[in-house]
Amino acid sequence: MFDQPATSNPLPTNYSTTSRALKSTAPSSRNQTRPGTPRDDTETFPLPLIDVDDHIDLDVDVDTYEWREDRTRDRLHHPSSTRPGSASGSLDGNINVNVEERSGLDGMASLAERAKGVSYLGLSSGATFLNAIRRLSRVQLNNTTSAPTENVMVDDSLARVERQIQGFDRTAASSTRLANPSSSGQREKYLQLPPHAEILPLVDSYFRHFHHLTPIVHEPTIRAQVWGAIPVPDTAGSRLLLYMVFAMGAFDLARSPSDPDGRKYYEIARQAMSSELLEQGSLQLVQGIGVMANYLQRSNRPNMGFIYLGLAIRMATALGLHIPPSGLKQTILQHETRKRVWACLIACEAGCSVTFGRPFGLGTSHLIPMALPLNINDEQITVTSEDMPPESSEITLYTSLIAQAHMAKTTSSIHDSILCAHPAPSLKRIQRYDASILEAFHELPVAFQHPDPNSAWYHACSITLWRIRDFRAILYRPVLLAAAWDARRQKQLSSGVKEAINICRTLALENLNEIGYCMRNDESRQRGLEWYTLFFAFQSALTLLLSVVWEPRHAESLLWRDVLLNTAQAFRNLRSVQALGNACAGIIESIVESAPPHPGPSSVDSGQTSLNFTDDTFNQSGSILDVDRYW
Repeated sequence: MFDQPATSNPLPTNYSTTSRALKSTAPSSRNQTRPGTPRDDTETFPLPLIDVDDHIDLDVDVDTYEWREDRTRDRLHHPSSTRPGSASGSLDGNINVNVEERSGLDGMASLAERAKGVSYLGLSSGATFLNAIRRLSRVQLNNTTSAPTENVMVDDSLARVERQIQGFDRTAASSTRLANPSSSGQREKYLQLPPHAEILPLVDSYFRHFHHLTPIVHEPTIRAQVWGAIPVPDTAGSRLLLYMVFAMGAFDLARSPSDPDGRKYYEIARQAMSSELLEQGSLQLVQGIGVMANYLQRSNRPNMGFIYLGLAIRMATALGLHIPPSGLKQTILQHETRKRVWACLIACEAGCSVTFGRPFGLGTSHLIPMALPLNINDEQITVTSEDMPPESSEITLYTSLIAQAHMAKTTSSIHDSILCAHPAPSLKRIQRYDASILEAFHELPVAFQHPDPNSAWYHACSITLWRIRDFRAILYRPVLLAAAWDARRQKQLSSGVKEAINICRTLALENLNEIGYCMRNDESRQRGLEWYTLFFAFQSALTLLLSVVWEPRHAESLLWRDVLLNTAQAFRNLRSVQALGNACAGIIESIVESAPPHPGPSSVDSGQTSLNFTDDTFNQSGSILDVDRYW
């Protein structure tokens, strides 16, 4: 039994860690309990939890409720953009791409500006949490993601791109056009690909980086198609998939913001999308759209990516990938490929739902019977294999995917349960959620839990471990946030609340430590890895930022400040995501510098902060916190 505060104020019934970030205009139902949902008074939360519905909004214009991501170039990847009025393109030479300034959401859902066009975000998103920190610290963060405008030159001619879009490039060295021995005498049309010298480095990059974390395609098949050993029909699915492999390979191959990001290949793949696309379905289309969804999110067009991911899942469901094949004559390789594709979609959906604080797009009941891919190496299954090989006890290409899909069975159910919780989940329930996550985690192979830094799969396993640790921290973050908002009342925290806060901070420090080790020992500096390190490191930094703002006199406050400033410096050293890294670093530095100074070791304590909150603190830009409305 947890200590109960001596107060009669009820717990807001519509609180959740993924609650709406937009201010509701409907009558409040905070003192009502949803019919059919029993209230467990023995698990009442020992701390007031703020009503996120009313107090942690992103100042989005709810009357418009729109978002726009249709710009030609994203300014976070390309700090330079075309001046207004410049030419949008030329048929000869380089393309002058007209880049418009935009405000809105980055692919990490962490730096959303206070303007319309952000779309729905819940409390598990970094942007919503950062907005709460901003208001607590009383710091007006500048638009750190804006940049001057100038011409951006794309390293290919528009004419060539358009020829590839139409399939008329007869000079492609890797043509796979073969004769069709049909009685009609007509030749079947096969897909024309760019020269090997252009695309082979992109294919290598794709399978060296993105494929390790999301093995949604079969590498030997794709390589055989690229080399021309397997004919590739000129269909929307083939074009979409192969050109998205090129686009993602180019994206991950980049070492600086000026390097090509695969945009031209994405445009060719996008041209394969048409209204007729929805009238057909194929495994290649599912794979290609799945890769496109990832590419769009990492290109800071997350809402487009979110929608395409939903399309891939719907199409996969229509193809029956979510259930074992029945009555179908499939090879072992085809059967295993179906499981891998479905597991990739589930893992991506689980990650996106938490990143953006949105509901899980599939009924979690479908995850329980989901058959996971085999933990094997690619050479153990070929097109001629007739028997299922035994699984390996070592880490393979598919170990990380298996771990992601396995954990999604637990985390997605928890995420949706918290999302729909009325009343708010108690501390005891949050602890049970965390225990179930740890139980699922310990079911994973020991080799995965402690990956070898020299392993080829080290980065994929590490990113998955960061994701698991981040989700656990997100469970406890509302407790930390509630305690920080309640500092004005100077309540004594119960031992359970203190433990929850310590767990949240410990998880953040562990993630920053692991990410720092990875960054220090990685010489590749490729964009894909830097994107994930920046995302998870910034998520962890938010926890320490709130801690510094709330408890500047805490015994570990100096440690938090040092870790945060070192993290900010590491962000500034990122090369391929330089603009986004500088934006995150600027936010960290401005909040740390604005926090009350640490008084020194002679007067530190680990109790409540001595911050002098005034009424204005809780009423910036409207009523941020109505203290009578929380428990």
